[in-house]
Amino acid sequence: MEDPNEVQQARKRLGARLALLRAAAGFTQHTLAAQISYGRSTIANVEVGKQKVRRDFWQRCDAVLGEESSSLTAEHNQIVDMLSRHQQQAALAAFTDDDQPADWDEWLRHSMLTRARPPGELPSLESMESALNGGNAAYQRAQYAQLRDLPAMVRCAEALVAHTPESARAATIATSVYLLVAKLATKRGAVDVAWVAADRAATFSLMTRRPELRAVAAYQTACALAKQPARVGEAEDVALSAAGALAAHRGATTPGALSARGALLLHAAIAAARQGRRADAEKHLDGAETLARQLGRNANELWTAFGPANVALHRISVAVALNATAHAIGLADRVDTAALPPMLVSRRAQLHLDLAAAHLQTKADPQSLLHLLEFERIAPEAITVNRAAQGHIQTLLGRWRASQTPGLPALAARAGVQA
Repeated sequence: MEDPNEVQQARKRLGARLALLRAAAGFTQHTLAAQISYGRSTIANVEVGKQKVRRDFWQRCDAVLGEESSSLTAEHNQIVDMLSRHQQQAALAAFTDDDQPADWDEWLRHSMLTRARPPGELPSLESMESALNGGNAAYQRAQYAQLRDLPAMVRCAEALVAHTPESARAATIATSVYLLVAKLATKRGAVDVAWVAADRAATFSLMTRRPELRAVAAYQTACALAKQPARVGEAEDVALSAAGALAAHRGATTPGALSARGALLLHAAIAAARQGRRADAEKHLDGAETLARQLGRNANELWTAFGPANVALHRISVAVALNATAHAIGLADRVDTAALPPMLVSRRAQLHLDLAAAHLQTKADPQSLLHLLEFERIAPEAITVNRAAQGHIQTLLGRWRASQTPGLPALAARAGVQA
């Protein structure tokens, strides 16, 4: 968790830097104050870290002090992000449940089935929303240990809806909590939990009056279905049906709706590829690319990570699913994962998981291991959670040669995979 003292120290460092740059540029506190239309006392307090100021203050300082101070605003933005992370993590930590057993997966399953009301006073809608932001951010950063309090959040979310049944805001919170549960359960291979969570998200989404949320709930339903090989075709149908329904809605071109539709088409593309239907997979990818161009940026609306860079990454996933190994590797050479928003650690790591799978297809085991090690480097916790990564390690262990892949046993031990 971010340390609030660290935030204060960062403010002091930024203030001290302002004082140095001001003096170097020949300004006193009085003369700089006149130039940026702030009081001298404000500058004096900021320089010693005693006063918080808006971004506008730092932009004006940048403009007056010249090129050497061009990063003052950027440093201020970093402090704002640091504070936001601390607030989100603190809100998430507030849902700690003292009764959690050691088996987190089993506790999550138990919480989903019992739906017991929390014994204490219900949290506010604001604190639930902040905790959700922290939880989704932790998931996308592949910091899964921070999600151990999801069972308590489930109980609180349902209780809030029961307490305020007419509140679309409470229903949005419940939908979002179950979407987060479904994501994590899918990642961990807990298909039964993922299925139930996605279904509950879909149910609560009907109360939100937000069609884009209903579409995201359908996306998670499709993800749960796709974890069952016999139901991949059904997963594709669910994704395409939801994308079509949202496209027909009058709000179909908002950033959230474009992102939800795009995510659904990307899922449909992978499902089609897993069924060996290359033309349909390419058609779905092209549809998603059109939506990404309409969106116009690498965004993260509704926590979908949708944008042009994610479409490019899914083209690699589709190529791997089609066993087009050389094509997948060639596409990877042209993808810039740095274009993704910084929070999307898990999505950035997924590229190496796909490439590990591609090299497994041609039995290029040393290259596959290198990509698995890079996957672990980018997202250390993911190697113990991601069932696909563990499956690749198991495959490598089955044909292990010490001379070719000497680091494999150690990686398997860290991932909890036994030969």
